[in-house]
Amino acid sequence: MVLKFSITVLGAPRSGKTSLLSSIYKQFDKVVDNSTTLEIKPAHLEATQLSNEIDNLKSAFNSITKMPLNNADVVPSTTLISQDTDTDVYEKNIFTNVVNFLFLVKGKEEKSLTDREYRFNLGKKSHKPKLQLVLRDYPGEQLIENTEDVINRVRECNITIITIDTPSLMVENDQAYKATYPCENNNLPEHIAQIIDEAYTDTVDKRLVIVAPVKCEEWMSTFDKSKKLTDRINEKYKCLFDVLSSDELHEKVAVVITPVETLGGIVYAYMDNKEGYSPRFIKKNLSSTYDPKYCDQPLRYILRFVIKRFLENSGAWFTLFGDSKSFTNAIGNFTKECLGDSSVDVKANGFLVVQGSNLL
Repeated sequence: MVLKFSITVLGAPRSGKTSLLSSIYKQFDKVVDNSTTLEIKPAHLEATQLSNEIDNLKSAFNSITKMPLNNADVVPSTTLISQDTDTDVYEKNIFTNVVNFLFLVKGKEEKSLTDREYRFNLGKKSHKPKLQLVLRDYPGEQLIENTEDVINRVRECNITIITIDTPSLMVENDQAYKATYPCENNNLPEHIAQIIDEAYTDTVDKRLVIVAPVKCEEWMSTFDKSKKLTDRINEKYKCLFDVLSSDELHEKVAVVITPVETLGGIVYAYMDNKEGYSPRFIKKNLSSTYDPKYCDQPLRYILRFVIKRFLENSGAWFTLFGDSKSFTNAIGNFTKECLGDSSVDVKANGFLVVQGSNLL
């Protein structure tokens, strides 16, 4: 029995959603200790797709000079695949009546042209996986063109990752920039807040919202810059945080800010206003290579949130994973290293648990 758990990734066009997922995949081997019994692996097809995306990201470092790169160089667009798949899937929302979580869904699973799924299996080494994380990525244009569809997808998922185009966020107060910045390329915080508000109306499930600024290397380089990044997120996404901190939701929704350096060796340089929204990036130095950082953090928070829901019902945990203390300890150690969580005394600039630490 494999329990499928879906996660929606939201973000404006070219904000870096696929780059974020690719970088998370890239760092799996670095964050899971080979000495433990915990194993996290992408499904075979997803491994191939994400490897191709990583190759695209690495190509930004091919130049032997520090010539400026544009946004398309550092954020490849989402490529869509249309397919219908016949599947036998054991599936259940683990947060609604978790005691009766064994539920068989058999038949045809239709995949539209609007999204792409990346599946990651979690389990004990040398055993069949017990849990599958399904991260659903789709073009940012869908936020505007198919808002109702996006709302439904967010409603179906207990975890939502919101990617933020950091250069856009940090320079949008500049008057010269605002004069040429096309609204369709904005991070769309108000629109995302409306989507979350409608999707979470009357929710009974506990949820996690991960706010992930990407292309943020320049603003993670010093304490002062990372503080400015956090302050700007709190300012520009106040509309979203107000929704999530409402009387109806504040006890049901955990919110964390986890910056992710999806490239590592390339930083924002300046904005070329002649072409509207046209950020330019440069390599830190001539020998810089693809070196993403903090990509493990969204995954750590996701697993911490999911496992806590299981532990709230020990019967569900035992049915899936048995009484293996070594496996339980391996997951516990993995999720303890969540940056920004004051309860585990692991702090880092730019990371913050906004609300709902008791849900994590």
